[in-house]
Amino acid sequence: MAKTARQDDETRLTARLRERTATKDAPETDPALRSLRKRLKRIQRKRRRLELRKRHAMGKKAKAETKAETKAETKAEEAGGQEGSS
Repeated sequence: MAKTARQDDETRLTARLRERTATKDAPETDPALRSLRKRLKRIQRKRRRLELRKRHAMGKKAKAETKAETKAETKAEEAGGQEGSS
């Protein structure tokens, strides 16, 4: 549940950030926009740290298994993506 809540926060913040940067004339100087961007980056760092911590905790054997799974998934996605575009 915490994972989905964190992802929801991340998607919500990205949407707000896109919306506000589109409406502002000078988004670089807006302090509210800067704090939104900082919150988003903080959440992203937290997510990456957690993923890395889990990967390290699994050990070498589990890493090899997940690499094989991800390679198979990416190949399947690439093949599916190529069929749709042709």
